[in-house]
Amino acid sequence: KERLRSINDVKIYCERNKLEFDPNQFKFKPTTTNTRFEEKTECDNETSSDSADEASLVNDIFQHEIYMTEIPKTFKETQISPNKEKWDEAMSEEIKLMQNRKVWDLVEPKSNMKVLGCRWVYNIKHDEENNVKKYKSRLVSQGFKQRPGVNFTDVFAPLVNFDIITFLFVLLVCILRWNHAQIEVKGAYLYGNLDVPIYMQQPEGFAVKGCEHYVCRLHKSIYGLHQSGRQWNIKLNEILFGLGFHQNELCNGLYTKSNCILLVYVDDIVVFSKSQSDLENSILNIKIKLEITELGPVRYLLGVNFERIGDSVYLHQNTYINKLKTRFKNLPRGRIALTLKVGCILPDRVEENEIIETELMR
Repeated sequence: KERLRSINDVKIYCERNKLEFDPNQFKFKPTTTNTRFEEKTECDNETSSDSADEASLVNDIFQHEIYMTEIPKTFKETQISPNKEKWDEAMSEEIKLMQNRKVWDLVEPKSNMKVLGCRWVYNIKHDEENNVKKYKSRLVSQGFKQRPGVNFTDVFAPLVNFDIITFLFVLLVCILRWNHAQIEVKGAYLYGNLDVPIYMQQPEGFAVKGCEHYVCRLHKSIYGLHQSGRQWNIKLNEILFGLGFHQNELCNGLYTKSNCILLVYVDDIVVFSKSQSDLENSILNIKIKLEITELGPVRYLLGVNFERIGDSVYLHQNTYINKLKTRFKNLPRGRIALTLKVGCILPDRVEENEIIETELMR
C-alpha cells in the first residue's frame, strides 16, 4: 500500500502505473490552522460564499501543484516526466562534465569510511525575457553529514556586494563610458581541489555497471560540500593572479589589472574595460584557463535586468517579477490561513524596558 497525501502524489502515481488520472474523483482539502470552515462562531457565521471560497481554494492549490510538477524533485519523477528526454540529457551532460574534470574515481568501500549520500537537483534556466534557456541538472552531495574539523575546516568565500556592482555601472559605464561584458563559468565548483579525503555514493541512475557497490572518492569540490565555495575561490584566485590581476583588499570579489576590472559573484563574472580590445583580450585569457559562456553586455544578473537606454542604465526586476507571477499565479487569491485564531485579542503595546526585564528574568 502507498499513502497519497495530495493531488500531486495521485497524479504521479497514476502516471507511474499508467492509470487514467481524473482530479475530480478526489477531494483533498488543504490543511490550515484556521478552523473557519469546520466550526461556527459568533464572529464567523458560515454562508454559501464560504463553501464557494473553500472550493476555489482547493482548486487553486491543485492548479499550483500541477504547475510545480514541471520541475521534478527526484530522479524517479524525471523518468515519468513529459520532458524525460530533456532531463536525461541534462544529467548526462553533468556526468560528462564531472568525468572531464576528473571529479572522482571509484574505490571499494571500507568499514571505516564515512560515505556521503547525493541527489539530483533540477531547474529550468530562463533568459532576460523569461524564455526557457536550458534544462539544468546538478548533482549535489549531502554535505550536512560532514563533520567539522574532520571533513572540512575553513568555509568562507568572498562575494562582491551588489551595491558595488551598481556603483561601478554608474561610474564606469554611465560616466566614463567603459565597455562591459558578462561571462559565466561552467561547473565552477568542480574546479576546486579538495585537501581532505571525502567519499560519496554513486549518483542515482548512473552507477557503473558491475561496480554498483563501489563509492566515489572525491578529488574536486562538488556542489553541496561545506568547503566547495572556498575551494573554488582559491582556484579562481590562483588563475586570476597568474593572469596579472590583483585582488582589492577593501572590496570582496573585485579584481583589477591596468584598464580592466572584474567583479566576481560565485560563477558570474562582470568584466569592465576602457577599450573593447582590452575587454576581449581579458575574456580570451580567462577562457584559456576556464570553461566559460560569453553572455555579451550585462543584461540580466542576479535577478536584476540591466537595460541601457541612451547614456543611462536602468535597473529593474521585470523578468524576476514575471517569473514569480508565473509560478504563483494559481495560489489562493482569497482567504489565507493565519497563525492566530479568528477573534483573538492582541495585547497592548509592550514597552521596551518591560521586554528587557523579562529577558533578564529568564
